Amino acid sequence: MGRTGRMAIVSKDDTELSIVRQCQLLEVSRSSHYHEPKGESKQNLELMAQIDRLHLEHPYFGAVRMAKHLSTDDLVVNVKRIRRLMRKMDISAIYPVPNTSEAYKYHQNVIGR
Repeated sequence: MGRTGRMAIVSKDDTELSIVRQCQLLEVSRSSHYHEPKGESKQNLELMAQIDRLHLEHPYFGAVRMAKHLSTDDLVVNVKRIRRLMRKMDISAIYPVPNTSEAYKYHQNVIGR
């Protein structure tokens, strides 16, 4: 059972076991029991929509070029912020990777001589 499953078991209506003891038995930190994730801000959601549109038009844009295209006079966008949002959206740049494992087909095999 994962951490989220164990977190669902903790009940504050239990009269026999306190929340502290329940968290100890389930090996879950008490602070994570009280923590409520905030989610992304409205500005970040709008920025993510712009990233998605720009990625569909230019799939070869990385975080640096994406930040340059999204930055305006009104809004300066940090590269680290764009990289974090792209990672969260599971978007990455498409580019050719080196193929160094294969031998060049026109080289002669000198070892067998």
